[in-house]
Amino acid sequence: MNLKEYLSGINNTWKTDTRTNELAHCEMALVEEIGEIAGWYKKHLFFGVPKEKLIINLKGEFGDLLYYIVKYSELLNNTNYLNSTLNRNKLTKDVNVTKELSKMTHSLSTILKAGEGFSMTNIALNDVADSLTMLILNEGWTVEEIMKSNLAKLKVRYGELFNPIQADPNQRNLKLEDKAL
Repeated sequence: MNLKEYLSGINNTWKTDTRTNELAHCEMALVEEIGEIAGWYKKHLFFGVPKEKLIINLKGEFGDLLYYIVKYSELLNNTNYLNSTLNRNKLTKDVNVTKELSKMTHSLSTILKAGEGFSMTNIALNDVADSLTMLILNEGWTVEEIMKSNLAKLKVRYGELFNPIQADPNQRNLKLEDKAL
């Protein structure tokens, strides 16, 4: 699966709105998803929860963050550079999870301060994608595997197209979604 195919799947499950609202949606989601990834790592690193108990959650959160990175990148007309960032297939350095999460948070801060139309926003978004790619590879997956599992989870949730009723957390079947990962 390539970025264009993944973006097509994203757009099938995306809640369209005004451009301003879509950008704000992505920005809030980036904050949320980075926090959720940090939370799962925190449970493992500092509270001794075995990684085997968290791995499916990490995979799901990686997919969720990737979803919003790619959609935000499309909204900023920045998918060309992002494509090269996400196409790495092997680690280029040792991964320090805490450092990568810190880099994501710092880059996210830049995104939220700079706003739409500033070149710093595109650079910072690519830095978030770079750190996410490092974490994905560190866990033994490829970005393509995360793309596929994310779309499979969303297909379980929504079917072929976004449906606001199925977006309601009370309507979701989390066990089936996790199984799709």
